[in-house]
Amino acid sequence: YCRTWELANQRSYFAASEGRSTTDAVWRQAVTAQVAVNKGQHAVSVLWDISKFYEMISHRLLAGRARKHGFPMAILRVNLRMYKAPRYISLRGMVSKALCPVQGVVAGCPMATTHVKVYTIEDLDSFILRNPVVQLDLFVDDFVTAAQGTAVEVIEAVGAAAGDLAECIGDSFKCQIALDKAAVVASSD
Repeated sequence: YCRTWELANQRSYFAASEGRSTTDAVWRQAVTAQVAVNKGQHAVSVLWDISKFYEMISHRLLAGRARKHGFPMAILRVNLRMYKAPRYISLRGMVSKALCPVQGVVAGCPMATTHVKVYTIEDLDSFILRNPVVQLDLFVDDFVTAAQGTAVEVIEAVGAAAGDLAECIGDSFKCQIALDKAAVVASSD
């Protein structure tokens, strides 16, 4: 059922999907940038790391987005029960009362990347519509935005996309950008 949902909701920006790998996306970006440079244009990629993305996914928002996008709710309910299972903190022989999380997906869970797709798909589709000249790739919890063209085109496109994506990450995903891990890769004359 989940595979069917993923196949029905494939997006070019989901860099690590069935039949695709992060290596494919990296090579595509490299070739696209090299072609731009060979044409005398400029190429810029901005690498974004989302701080504690998996830990910040709201179960309530995930459920609403899953329902809206036709994700199998029975499967999601099982996963959310697992994610919400009681946790205990132990220290020096003492154990806390049970703590039940209301957000976060387990990064090692086989469904985690699918849940990220469900959580982000609507906002990223809107981002693509608002930023048609920018290429977007999502690698689990890392984003890459890229543009090619004249210096002015690239600066305008990447600048607008940066503000838009930062707003999306903060307002819609309820996360923060790890600025210490962000990077800009650009061609030069």
